[in-house]
This record gives sequence, structure tokens and C-alpha cells, in this order.
Amino acid sequence: MFETREELVALQRLLDSSLKNAGKHLSDIFRPITASEFCEEFTGVRQVAWATVTSECEPRVAPVDAVFMHGKFYLSTSRTAFRTKNVRENPATSLTYLANISSAVVVHGTATVLEDSTSNDFQSARAEFVRHYGKEIIESVDEGLVFIRIDPKRMYTHKAQGE
Repeated sequence: MFETREELVALQRLLDSSLKNAGKHLSDIFRPITASEFCEEFTGVRQVAWATVTSECEPRVAPVDAVFMHGKFYLSTSRTAFRTKNVRENPATSLTYLANISSAVVVHGTATVLEDSTSNDFQSARAEFVRHYGKEIIESVDEGLVFIRIDPKRMYTHKAQGE
């Protein structure tokens, strides 16, 4: 878990606010977990479904790798990927993580392309992906590697009872 106490408090506020403003259906079926529980469970690299919007306002969803650090999601992709182009044109984005039917997270937020390999965000994300995949694999795509940081505006967590 990467989050500081202050980041956990901010994340809990976001989770509470999101659930308070959620629709009845989501509120009825989601069993939320706390910020601490989420951060303890969502560790390492996970596969998520990431949604962007094209310049023609058409939705695009694709599986990507993601890590959660310091209250934000970091996705790895290529500088030349269509998703990167979509984010540059329209930073509104969503992602969903599902672990069969037992747990889920849904996020709506703003995406930022991280290209400066000397920035703290880029280095932190890169280190976590290297830890998971190994230095050789990351370096094989390093030249075109970018990370996408997603700053959540709404975030919903769910864990089935008894799980």
C-alpha cells in the first residue's frame, strides 16, 4: 500500500461522496469497502477495462494494465496508441476492474499523459511495472512508453458479502 494517511482520508471522502451521489440501482447492489480496504486489496498490476472517447465522441474500451498508487490509477501504454491520442483530445475517462463477481471498482475521472521520464509520477509508475514484469520487458518498450494517470472524480468500490 502506497497511500499516506492524508491520501487515505481524501480517498475515503471521495468514496463517500461518490456513493452519496450514486443512482439508486448502484447504491442498492454495491457493497462498498473502505479506502484502507481498497488500498490493501488493489496492490500490484491489475488488468482493467479502460474507456476513452474518440474525437468523433465514440467510446472505446480496451484491457490495459493498471496500478493504484497515492490515490490515483496509472496505466501503461504507448506514445503512439490511439488511446493516448484520445486522452490528449478529451481527458474524460473511465475504468472498471472486476474480480469475477466478488469485487469491483468503477472509476470516472480525468486522464493525463505522463511522458516526462524524469517526473516523480512517471518514475513511480515505471518502478511498479518493472517490479511486476521485470526490467527487460519494460526496457524493450521504454522508448515509446508513456503512463496515463487517472485522477478519480467518482469512484465506487464493491466487495460481495462474505468474501
